[in-house]
Amino acid sequence: MTKKYWLLRLLWLIFAVIVLLGTGIVGGVLLERNVLAATPLPNTTADFQLIDEAWQTVLRHYVDRTAVTDERLTYGAISGLIDGLGDTGHSRFLSPDMVQEQHDYTAGEFEGIGAYVESQNGYTVIVA
Repeated sequence: MTKKYWLLRLLWLIFAVIVLLGTGIVGGVLLERNVLAATPLPNTTADFQLIDEAWQTVLRHYVDRTAVTDERLTYGAISGLIDGLGDTGHSRFLSPDMVQEQHDYTAGEFEGIGAYVESQNGYTVIVA
């Protein structure tokens, strides 16, 4: 087979790939705009009104006034929203303080008994 033959095959292959990718992109855009966008959303206004009603009830009537802070209620609401997914072990809400604790833990900076440990000969050994 000649170089010209292989060059033509290569050009046809490149053309086919471009056509397939273009078709996929255009099809995806059309699907997103016409099918997925047309899916009705839940009645979020009524849901948010219910949340606001509960929030206002807590603000007006909860006995322990020191426990009622916007931050505490907000983080609790978000946590409950994520917990409501039932995706235990995969999805969870972390407050900024929890994110920092997680970062410190994974970076090896955590509080404890004040011992320094090292791995020696396959064993964990307290060195100080």
